[in-house]
Amino acid sequence: MLFPMYTVRLEAVLQMVEIEPHEHLKAKDILVEFSQDLGNAAFVSHQWVGNGHPDPDFKQFRVLQEALRHVMSDLSCIPPDVFTEAHVPSTKSWPTWKLRSAPLFIWYDCVLAQDLGQSRKIGSVKVPELASLGTYLGIEVESRSAGEGDFTVADDRLKLVKTVHELVPGFKGEPGLDSQPVGQFLFQNGFVAVDEADAAGWKPLHYAALRGNTSLLLGLLEARANINAGTKKDQPLLGQPAGSSALNLALAFRNNDVARLLVGAKANFTRRYTDAAAAAMSNNPEGIRMLSNAGYDLTRTSFFHLSPLDVAAGFGSLEALEELVASAGPALARMDMSRALFSSAALRGGSAAQVQRLLELRADVNAAFSVNWTTWHGLVVAVMGLRHRLGTGTAMTSWAYHLPGQTPLMAAVMSGQYEGAAALVAAGARLDLRNWHGWTVSHFARERSVPDFLMEAFQGQLEGCQRVSALAPGYVEECF
Repeated sequence: MLFPMYTVRLEAVLQMVEIEPHEHLKAKDILVEFSQDLGNAAFVSHQWVGNGHPDPDFKQFRVLQEALRHVMSDLSCIPPDVFTEAHVPSTKSWPTWKLRSAPLFIWYDCVLAQDLGQSRKIGSVKVPELASLGTYLGIEVESRSAGEGDFTVADDRLKLVKTVHELVPGFKGEPGLDSQPVGQFLFQNGFVAVDEADAAGWKPLHYAALRGNTSLLLGLLEARANINAGTKKDQPLLGQPAGSSALNLALAFRNNDVARLLVGAKANFTRRYTDAAAAAMSNNPEGIRMLSNAGYDLTRTSFFHLSPLDVAAGFGSLEALEELVASAGPALARMDMSRALFSSAALRGGSAAQVQRLLELRADVNAAFSVNWTTWHGLVVAVMGLRHRLGTGTAMTSWAYHLPGQTPLMAAVMSGQYEGAAALVAAGARLDLRNWHGWTVSHFARERSVPDFLMEAFQGQLEGCQRVSALAPGYVEECF
């Protein structure tokens, strides 16, 4: 590596009570310059919650400490969450013995910067080097799509592009080039024909859409590439399911120039993984507006009966949600805001701000989830629920078992969306309601380490939840 890789021993990380900058940790002899013979390293990055300090109240780091203690105990594996398990089924649980097989060092973003108060640069640590060092890339990120970040150092963008290319299976194109002749692209990446799929199940058109390369995509279309071809395999690294079309990928990664070109070239809107849902997941309001103007039905649902509105709510994509509401026109009356509120609580979008917005749109704070057992979705829920009763414990089987009759508050506690749970309590969510199996929200809380303000609410003291709900919209977030 061109620069030292400074880490902190796991034992020291677990004893920390505040986040200190690189210079202070080095002066205390806490930093360790990592090398392969020392053991394993895990990289952790988090979103900043203050303008001058990454974690001024030590709240996020405390969560990290608890997670590390849990992982390093007797936990056998880290399973995928419910949505990933259903959406990208080839995603495997990650065995935790890999972390316990050797001494563990934490490579934390706040200890990487050596010059206090000066701008950081993306170092020159390469992915192959990390792999050879036994490093695990465990990156905690804000729910934002690829390519949305800002770079204070322009050259860093090209460095990051090169790294991303190393991570994407089958893609070996030269970074920094805005256009490549079709023949050159096919040759560099081992393709023989424009509609050939590689070992990852992706075709050249999919890579062009992923990269946002309009020149390459135009060339492929002129060579009669199938504009509607779907990927043959899911891709866990990118969170993309099998069957994703080039338009799906362009919208999911906010490559809207490519998406506009594909819509203009008459790409159809009949993929299983709906295009508006891809834009909703990545908080892409421009993409949603584009589809709406092209006549797309914004109320279409997926196999799991998730509408684009449900997906936007489930991923905390508030801008996309607002665009869906604004673009719906007469279809707005057919949009189920209560279902969207449940998705927000059950998946990854349970912020207080979004809960409050959905309630403004007349979502029912106590609406119980109703399963239509006559649909494929209902059959999947029934089968997964039965597997849970027979002892197959995954995130999805547990979710399916408890789903019928579940309220948004139960779902928020079960999925760990505690800020959203506080907003629901503050808005009048009932604590005595039960799902089909007789569970109240308190039953779900017993299986988790819920914060004090929720435990107090279960005892009738609502002030803590009201305070959290009131403060949440002013929460400061800074993407790092």
